[in-house]
Amino acid sequence: MLTHHTLQTEGTCVGNNLRFSLGDLVGVTCPLVPANTTTALLAGAGIEPIYCSELSLQYGNINISGPYSYGTGIEYTCQTGFQLVGVSSQTCLSSGGWSHELPYCNVLNCTDPGVPSNGRRHGNHFTNGSLIQFICDNGFNLNGTSLIMCYRGNWSAPVPVCISNTPSPSSSSSSVPTTTSSSKIITSSSPSPSATNQTNDSMQFAYQFLSAIFIALVVLIILVLISALVFLCAYHKIKKTKKHDDDDMQYNQAYATAHTERDREGEGLRLFIHNAVNAPHSNTKLYSHF
Repeated sequence: MLTHHTLQTEGTCVGNNLRFSLGDLVGVTCPLVPANTTTALLAGAGIEPIYCSELSLQYGNINISGPYSYGTGIEYTCQTGFQLVGVSSQTCLSSGGWSHELPYCNVLNCTDPGVPSNGRRHGNHFTNGSLIQFICDNGFNLNGTSLIMCYRGNWSAPVPVCISNTPSPSSSSSSVPTTTSSSKIITSSSPSPSATNQTNDSMQFAYQFLSAIFIALVVLIILVLISALVFLCAYHKIKKTKKHDDDDMQYNQAYATAHTERDREGEGLRLFIHNAVNAPHSNTKLYSHF
């Protein structure tokens, strides 16, 4: 029963469209959730409050944190470099659900950075994380960053500028008077762009030629070192084999010498025994041959 002791203001019974005023006695079979009543007042009246689910927004923020009771309104904002897709606010309904689907924050893409004058670029994608490289034409130098990246709607650096490497006539030409009878003036002019390009091409060719020679020398040195290593290994192997053969020869000679001495001793022993058997009563002295 809802009485004046609950200190409730005008509200709505969940599940129907009946409206009540302060002091009315009502019987309800569903939770009574007045739209402008706080959770504490609902709890004091013995009414179960209604809550909506917790929310979170990736790469974004919600103006208030939960819990979210019936009637609570929230607003969404995205971080820098992201764009909100969907509603920017919604309300917790009496059904326990939200009034709209949860929005999301989509990363921003970059705008076309353009192409520098007297230059060109590699790359035509402007989505987040894309890379673009800038190159200047012949006769121009790049002033700035040659490689830029799109990050959350902004390029990592401004578009570079291509500056001519040929001085302007006003700054490059100078008049030098000569001490001649006619007082003529000789003007020194800067080289033409074609001559400058030829010089650059010659320098580039010389650099490539020197690089090729350097690489060839490095390869030659490596081959010489490998050959020397192979030679040393073969030399040590041959030396080791020769030493082994010499040891075998010395062993064979010693073995043959030992057998020869043994044969001689055996022959002398046989002769001694033979003489002793054939002349046992002789007073002749027998001499050993060993």
